[in-house]
Amino acid sequence: MAQAQTIDDVERLHIDIFSSYNRLIRPVRNMTKTLQVHIGLFLSSVDELNVKDQVLRTKGWLSLNWTDELLSWNRSEYNGLVSIQVPETKVWLPDFMLLNQYNRKMRFGSKDTDIIIKHTGEVIWEPILESSTSCQVNIRFYPFDKQTCTFEILSWMTKKQFLMAHATQPSINLEYLTPSAEFEMEDSSVEKTLSDDLGGLLFSLTLRRKTTFYWLTIVLPLIAFPFLCPVSFLIPACSGEKITLSVTVLLSFLVFTGLINDSLPKLSNTISYCVLYTSLQTLSSLLTVVINGIIIYIDAMPPSSPMPRCLRYFEEAQTESKSNAPNGENGRNVRSSACDVKEDKTKYQDYKNIARRIDRFCFSLGLGFSVTSLFLVVLHRLPKVDVDHHPH
Repeated sequence: MAQAQTIDDVERLHIDIFSSYNRLIRPVRNMTKTLQVHIGLFLSSVDELNVKDQVLRTKGWLSLNWTDELLSWNRSEYNGLVSIQVPETKVWLPDFMLLNQYNRKMRFGSKDTDIIIKHTGEVIWEPILESSTSCQVNIRFYPFDKQTCTFEILSWMTKKQFLMAHATQPSINLEYLTPSAEFEMEDSSVEKTLSDDLGGLLFSLTLRRKTTFYWLTIVLPLIAFPFLCPVSFLIPACSGEKITLSVTVLLSFLVFTGLINDSLPKLSNTISYCVLYTSLQTLSSLLTVVINGIIIYIDAMPPSSPMPRCLRYFEEAQTESKSNAPNGENGRNVRSSACDVKEDKTKYQDYKNIARRIDRFCFSLGLGFSVTSLFLVVLHRLPKVDVDHHPH
């Protein structure tokens, strides 16, 4: 039959074990002995990974247990009392801290946190952890990226020969984790870290970004915008809209590039392929504006203007295409020498036809460039990162 403990048993135990207890002294009878502390990390939510500031905000708690040799008792002397619960301010606590805390370093726990003490001297402490930790992000494949962030727990002052940390399990406990709308928890691990004098644990968490939102807001516009540049070469120079469209596309790229850059950290060691792609397309749009301006200028040149050397290719290609054109009637192939001389004199000055030929050439070149660059980007990204990959 189980014994029933009374309040007198608990009160007597408190008096007996805490009357001479000093929470400032490491709780081992042999002061050369290393105190072993077992630590586990439980995450309840991943609130945000701020890529620009490189900060991971999470909520959870730690589970620490160790043996306090000064807080053990014979339970038969206290009517079978197995454990008690006391405020953490009454017992010795290890001086572990979250070393990569972003805003300020602080010790775990608060005065509102309780501790469970068992009759064997085992102490169980579970302080709340609301952390903002520094996370070194890799933006190379943004927004098809995955990030590995760490929680570095290290003793602040106690040397490793007096205090040693051990992991209670080989990974972060995600059993109570609320699913994140932005990231999937892909993997986690724990490893022991030892500095020259101090010991601790390094908890690693790998996050994979969910990409549905970014497909709609970044990827699809990046696919559509480059094909607007070649379209400007289909517009006749006399319409007055040729420069308008190319300048509009250029401004759109500049605004879009600015929005992407505002969401990314200003790093020089790692450059996002997304930024490189938008920069390349922005340069292409700028060249499109310049070329369209030149085409409009050529189209408006008077027939009496001398032919620049750089336009001879387009003029000769035009002459060759006309000479190779099929004729159904023999009479059309035979012209008088006087007419030939007159045609040669006028077609040499036909700048409008040359402008249209440059338009067709630039349209083919721009379309090929857009398709090729898009193909290279997709080919480079997709094999490395699976879109919306589910580990199940």
